[in-house]
Amino acid sequence: MSFFGRLMSYLANEVVVKSLANSPAFQRWAVRTNQRMVSNAEQAAKITHGLKQRAQSAEFQNEVRRGLKEFADAVRRDFSGGRPPQAK
Repeated sequence: MSFFGRLMSYLANEVVVKSLANSPAFQRWAVRTNQRMVSNAEQAAKITHGLKQRAQSAEFQNEVRRGLKEFADAVRRDFSGGRPPQAK
């Protein structure tokens, strides 16, 4: 039974592959999909590069420090019963 199943799978695969390979509609779809994937990869590379540049800037690092300090102060305030944090 295993041999028969493999044979049927092989034959079905051959029919599907050949019919798709000879289908102009499928070929157009494949080309459009490939173009979109290349375009998306280029856009992702640009965005990643921009984010990397921003993350390395001093202004961004100062924003992160300020945000973390505000978050830490809020946590301290929550755990101290609502009193503002004491200065060190």
